Amino acid sequence: MEEYGHDLVFTSAHFGARPEHEVWQGKAFSLSGRKLEGGVVYPDFYQATEYGQITGIYGVNCRHSHGPYYAGITELPTIEETRDGLTSDEYYKLTQKQRTMERRIRNTKSDIAQLERAGVSSAQKRLVLGQQQHRLYTFTKQNNLVRQAKREKAYGIGAQPRALRVDPRPNKAVAREAFVPNAKLHTGYEVDYDVVNSQAFHKKFEGLTEFSRPVREAAYKQSGRLLRETNGKPYERAIVINAKTGAFVLDTFEHETVKFSVGFTEKEFRKMAAEPNGVLVLHNHPNGSRPSPQDIITNAKNDFIKGGMTIGHDGYVYYFASDNLEVEKLYWETVDKLKPRYGDRAHIFARTEIEKSNSKNRLFKVRRL
Repeated sequence: MEEYGHDLVFTSAHFGARPEHEVWQGKAFSLSGRKLEGGVVYPDFYQATEYGQITGIYGVNCRHSHGPYYAGITELPTIEETRDGLTSDEYYKLTQKQRTMERRIRNTKSDIAQLERAGVSSAQKRLVLGQQQHRLYTFTKQNNLVRQAKREKAYGIGAQPRALRVDPRPNKAVAREAFVPNAKLHTGYEVDYDVVNSQAFHKKFEGLTEFSRPVREAAYKQSGRLLRETNGKPYERAIVINAKTGAFVLDTFEHETVKFSVGFTEKEFRKMAAEPNGVLVLHNHPNGSRPSPQDIITNAKNDFIKGGMTIGHDGYVYYFASDNLEVEKLYWETVDKLKPRYGDRAHIFARTEIEKSNSKNRLFKVRRL
């Protein structure tokens, strides 16, 4: 407003403002400093509101704003004295308690995500989360406050962890939760809950005989994270674990999503290469298809990748591995050979062709578990 030569401004007002802001909300000020005009004293806007400071107007969690003020024309905003029997100050104190409860929920969700990445049981933390969410629900309902889901969301962890309920029955601390809960989605890419929540699905990972039992179990647990993250979506995500210990290395949950595709950054490849004993790479296939030639080629070109797995939303699980760079040459030669007949779809038919020829040349292995 200063650039337009307008000096007087007023601040907005809202119920439940913090005490430090309540003293200047809904009032008129001067941008040029304290001044007397028309018999009215207008305080200095920048000094009164701490403009530019994190504790002032437009600072952290401040919802106030300001606009041009015209003496005798602009009607200054006011707030009601009470709301639901509460004064503005009482309401503010209740919302601050709500912010504290929301912060604890976010912290617990972050703790759960770290445990899941490490392949460690998060049941007790999920029980804590359930208790925290129940307390917040009760608190907001009793005080006529509105729950704000976005304030309970932990950032940087992909899919939000689910809480476990307290079981009121004696000697039952935690209710059993499905490996992949039924979200009742109807997108065409939803997980087959009956299959992936079965013992038979768990046993499939016992067929991963190239790796130790801790790695097989870690692969199973991480497959659950993959399916929960991508349930109902046509996107792919990847999780990398240590090929000897099963320890979590990295995931691509924060990557931008691309339909039916997943990849790694140079930094992520370097991290995998530095992992002692190599890595096992898991990624999901929304349509449950076999490993693609690109999956196998990536494995062959990086000797630190000891194997790969595709986890289908339909419950199909494949293991694949290759250390022969000839597989890439074979693939592109096959694509070029098929292009005159199939055009842009040549790469689709190339997959079938190279799998047929692989029965003779043994450049890679693919096994359904």
